[in-house]
Amino acid sequence: MNDDLTDHVVRTAERMESFDDPYDAIEELQPLDVTAEVSLSSDGYRNVTLTVATGGPHIEINVSRGTVSGYWSSDSHTTHFNNETVADGLHDYYVRQFQQLR
Repeated sequence: MNDDLTDHVVRTAERMESFDDPYDAIEELQPLDVTAEVSLSSDGYRNVTLTVATGGPHIEINVSRGTVSGYWSSDSHTTHFNNETVADGLHDYYVRQFQQLR
């Protein structure tokens, strides 16, 4: 099962690298859940994580760190993606969304 999980994570990371614009990523990813880690000791939001698949496997994209993580049963796999423009754009977009909710 670990090879299947690794394939899912790597394909998701490749997908993140293929986007030219953060708004294209927002439209296509359609996350099931978005979470933000807030630090009271710094200037706010540290990590924004998008959950894009649940069940088998569970896939999360941490746009603040540029990582894709997958979990399936007791297996896990994490890899990085190299698309700072999209990662920064997604982070900023979702931080603005959370700030509007306050």
